[in-house]
Amino acid sequence: MFRQKSDSSNGTTADQWETGGLAAVSKITAIAVQLGFLILLVKSFSLLDEAYLDVAVLVFFGFLIHASLPLRYRLAFFTLLSFASIFVILGVFNGLWLIGLGLGLIGICHLPLPFRARVLLILGVGLLLSYLRFDWSLYPNVGQTLGGWIGMDRISVPWSAGVWPILGSMFVFRLIVYLHDLRYSKERPDIWRTLSYFFMLPNICFPLFPVVDYSRFTQDYYNEDQYRIYQRGISWIFRGITHLIFYRLVYLYLAVDPFEVNGLADVLQFSISTFLLYLQVSGQFHLIIGMLLLFGFNLPETNHLYYLASSFNNHWRRINIYWKDFMMKVLYYPLYFRLRKLGNKNAIVISTLIVFFATWTLHAYQWFWLRGSLLLEWHDALFWGILGVFVVINSLYETTHGRERSLGKRKRTVYEIAAVALSTAGTFLTIAMLWGMWGSESLAQWVTMWRTTGMGWLVILLLIPSLFAASLLLSRYARQRLAIEPVSISSTSVSSVQPKGFWQLATSSGLIIIVLYVFGHESVYSMMPLKISSVMEDIQTPGKLNDRAKARMRLGYYENLVGGVRQNPELMRIYKEQPAGWSVWQRGTKHATGNMLEYEMAANIDTTFKNRRVTTNRWGMRDRNYDLTVPAGTHRIAILGASAVFGSGVADDEVFEAVLEDMFENDQTDKERAEFEILNFSKFARVALQQVMVLDSKVVRFKPDTLMLFVHHNEARRGLETLARLVKNDVDLPYPFIQSVIGHAGVNNEMSIYEIEKRLLPYTDELLAGTYQAIADICRDHGIVPVWVFMPITNERLDNTDITGHMATAEAAGFVVLSLRDVYDEYEPDDLYVAAWDDHPNTFAHKLIADRLYMMITKELFEETNR
Repeated sequence: MFRQKSDSSNGTTADQWETGGLAAVSKITAIAVQLGFLILLVKSFSLLDEAYLDVAVLVFFGFLIHASLPLRYRLAFFTLLSFASIFVILGVFNGLWLIGLGLGLIGICHLPLPFRARVLLILGVGLLLSYLRFDWSLYPNVGQTLGGWIGMDRISVPWSAGVWPILGSMFVFRLIVYLHDLRYSKERPDIWRTLSYFFMLPNICFPLFPVVDYSRFTQDYYNEDQYRIYQRGISWIFRGITHLIFYRLVYLYLAVDPFEVNGLADVLQFSISTFLLYLQVSGQFHLIIGMLLLFGFNLPETNHLYYLASSFNNHWRRINIYWKDFMMKVLYYPLYFRLRKLGNKNAIVISTLIVFFATWTLHAYQWFWLRGSLLLEWHDALFWGILGVFVVINSLYETTHGRERSLGKRKRTVYEIAAVALSTAGTFLTIAMLWGMWGSESLAQWVTMWRTTGMGWLVILLLIPSLFAASLLLSRYARQRLAIEPVSISSTSVSSVQPKGFWQLATSSGLIIIVLYVFGHESVYSMMPLKISSVMEDIQTPGKLNDRAKARMRLGYYENLVGGVRQNPELMRIYKEQPAGWSVWQRGTKHATGNMLEYEMAANIDTTFKNRRVTTNRWGMRDRNYDLTVPAGTHRIAILGASAVFGSGVADDEVFEAVLEDMFENDQTDKERAEFEILNFSKFARVALQQVMVLDSKVVRFKPDTLMLFVHHNEARRGLETLARLVKNDVDLPYPFIQSVIGHAGVNNEMSIYEIEKRLLPYTDELLAGTYQAIADICRDHGIVPVWVFMPITNERLDNTDITGHMATAEAAGFVVLSLRDVYDEYEPDDLYVAAWDDHPNTFAHKLIADRLYMMITKELFEETNR
């Protein structure tokens, strides 16, 4: 271990280290213990994916080695550790390409050319890489046209598509900062500092990364006592974890499905919850910077109590501080000082508006690199435009009405405290309403939500400016009375106050971390009251989101970016160690139908899907080659369902339908019982609404004796979403009950998909009842016994009350009702998944289903049908 000797010449620590003895060992041990429990806490609550846990292990052992090295070796070690993390996550081949591309971009910055020539060269290379990055499949016509203009087709690259988001995250904004500092810095950059800056360790598992300033990154390296830096890093990692836990609580219990918004209260809840979801970003940013502090980079905090901002300038200063500092450094200050000849106020207005315009365009550029598509939405532009105008007005107001100075301290009055509280509440509510617009899928969706409030257009247009004006005036009053300094757009970041004693902070934070970790164990929280234990279980199960969260995972810009991993199959495969081509069907295995079924599987295919063999018979079914004629003495059962019933992720002979059929064939206990044939008509993403046509056009031809319809608990919602899509695509819907719902809702294909679904929402129960009734009627017309079977998802643990309504609807239609609700209850989800990234039932889960169905069919079903 080593300790630093202070260098009084520059006020920082020098590169002189000596053995620190037992005190140093004990402090490093305290940091390591806290870090270990933090990693276990992340794993226990499943807050991040496997990629982060892999990097966290590197950080843990890397920290121990790094803290033991002399200072002169630490930066090089951190750089090598960062390279190692790239290879661990991306693999050697993709890792070498990422590092090679990065080194090429850094090399251009140091070419012996004039500064403008280097900038132009970087821009040219950036354009080429952007062309290669662009997902042309989203815009096929544009891609073909552009390819014709430049005289070449799309260039294929040798590296994985998962490399692009990481490359963009590491270099898009850092190159701007680096070039800026190269231009104005008199010192020659150190190679290890440069490499560690661009390839810094946590970036490989966090594509959405704060814009770290190069000068702060280098100048603040070990600029105070190392153990205080390390402990501050622990504190920020823990703060990030708490943000992520609160984020999950908001998503589970407060987030509103836009399609369920109906009235002012719902609009406000949607807006506020969407704003609160930024906790995910601030949580990850604190984790990132906390990890960097563990390696001596004494960086400032990224967000500071942003929900308590009392003005719009204050909000700009508190939220995403790194972005604000970045824009101030590279854009606002250069513009402001050049424009001061136009007058101070004009310079503020023009510079601020340009900053917010650039923020909009650069956020769109960030979206492009992380998602591969363009972000050209009106509500996105309006959000940054309105926020920029409000900040300008706030800045001008503060410039014109400077605060009154007051000497000494005095006791605050109730009215003054109330003014601060109301100003903060007004600012929060105004920004939340703007964030709600930003978090909508489109401006049309946001406007439609507001229409449900019954407010006129004039009221809607005046509401946000009125809230802004009220909060501005209250903020002014509070500053005058309480002597609070006005905050300008260019104010510096806030630094958190650190306790003086290392052991005081280490002991208190360590105890809190350990207590939370222990409390997170099922054996502990299960002894708590039911409400607390159920909340803890929900928090710790990522897949156990409520229906609204499952239905809508698109609540805003940052939600889409952080969730962009889901939109990049290659990056998801890398992060979750998913095999290549896991969920990709070979060409020719499916074909579009043009009707309400949307697609069908091809006949007689023999392919591999999710690393399992999948075959279909001459009818396009994943099953044996049955004849239309039923053999004598045979009881034929037809089953209808979606991907879990189809057998996604298991082999042909492992699907519960095949296992169940084998069980009947091998059962010799009842010689007089009929032979069984079980025909699997299930397909991916197929809902009960579509099964009406499957039954009507396909199943009845095989003359089954029994029909078993398998459904999930969200069948009603899935049916509504499917109908909205079919209406939008102008598909023929020939069944009277569907036409009735469409007529009552008054929807047509000229409406937006949001408006169609919004209008259909009140008729969800009617649509489900009509679906079940249509299936039951067709069955009765053909002498088929209809059986409704509830099938849970592997990570669901539901009560009977969760499915009572569905069961009652099915019974009312004439179904025999069976439930597999508790079939998984005795097992952990990890025992039932196909894979960590795929919650479809595995071979063991299919065997559990087959065993339960065998018992139900032989005992319950036949007893019920023979009465």
